[in-house]
Amino acid sequence: MRKNRWLLLIICITVYLSFYMYIRFKIINRLNGNNIGILTRRTKSGITHVEENITDYQFPPFLRINGKVNCRKIIEGDEKEIAKANKYMKFNQPKRITEEEYIAKTNDCNNFFNCFGYDAYPVTEEEKEFPLAFSILTFKDADQTERLLRSIYRLQNFYCIHIDKSSSEVLHNALRKIANCLNNVFIVSKTEDVIYNHVSRLRADINCMTDLLSKSNKWKYFINLPHQQFPLKTNLEIVKILKIYNGANDIEGITNRLLSHRFKYSYRYINNTLKRTGLKKGKLPYNANIVKGSAYGIFSREFVQYVIYDEKAKSVLKYMEDFVSPDEYFWATLNHNEVLKAPGRFTGERINIVVVLRYDFQ
Repeated sequence: MRKNRWLLLIICITVYLSFYMYIRFKIINRLNGNNIGILTRRTKSGITHVEENITDYQFPPFLRINGKVNCRKIIEGDEKEIAKANKYMKFNQPKRITEEEYIAKTNDCNNFFNCFGYDAYPVTEEEKEFPLAFSILTFKDADQTERLLRSIYRLQNFYCIHIDKSSSEVLHNALRKIANCLNNVFIVSKTEDVIYNHVSRLRADINCMTDLLSKSNKWKYFINLPHQQFPLKTNLEIVKILKIYNGANDIEGITNRLLSHRFKYSYRYINNTLKRTGLKKGKLPYNANIVKGSAYGIFSREFVQYVIYDEKAKSVLKYMEDFVSPDEYFWATLNHNEVLKAPGRFTGERINIVVVLRYDFQ
């Protein structure tokens, strides 16, 4: 039931984002040279009247949804509407695309690109001049992974997909064929067998960071995603926020509730389990303080270069390799310690910092 609810929410968000971007594109065209179109709004009902040629817009097949579902109410958390939608989906299960179907559909890349709507979102000059880089970590569900990729895909951006080394061969083949159809999408050059709470999760992101740096010198920020998340803002909205950041990172930092048992001891992966092997020896390099945060963040290009090439970052990574969930400490510690001199770091008073833009991926 919960899985159905999230799937429906993802479909609803996709529809709204597509319609919003299309309308915005049409309005920009009017303002830039032609007659200004009519646009009226009403509270809590969104766009109620637009120019006739805009209302005639037909969603691509992958964005069409049954008219019985009120997406706005679902996004707003209306429990009655959610229950109604769940009941509908119980008897009308959406058809999921299998890995084998993706392999077949990507035999013709032009057809795949057009049919799946990878050109459905208009792109502004502002976006073209501010490309982004993304990593997507996945281990199952080619359709959910591809849906996320499609929702954030823009021609000027760059995308690295990390597939768990232990994932099925058919998943690897399907995602590799999808990547081969898109010039700015690629599979990471070095895969990890990602283990929960283990440093392999962190290494997967770092491997994508390394590849993305070598792919292009143009992208401005890096965003790491699991395949289960979905954007709540458009690419243009994200770009506008990041331009305000002006090189600063968006990385959570928590100095209380550190869960010190995760790092006071050394842990090793033995017989499919993380085992405590004794007290951790020595202090964090450079007399830095351990800070807890999230495995996910938004990192400036300069910060990514620092992570890959700077000796201070390498020393901190080495020290944290035997933590439990080092990915929840590494980014935060680098970003919230003045002594480590990370680019885009937080330089204010030491308080608990909650990420801002990451709330736009849920």
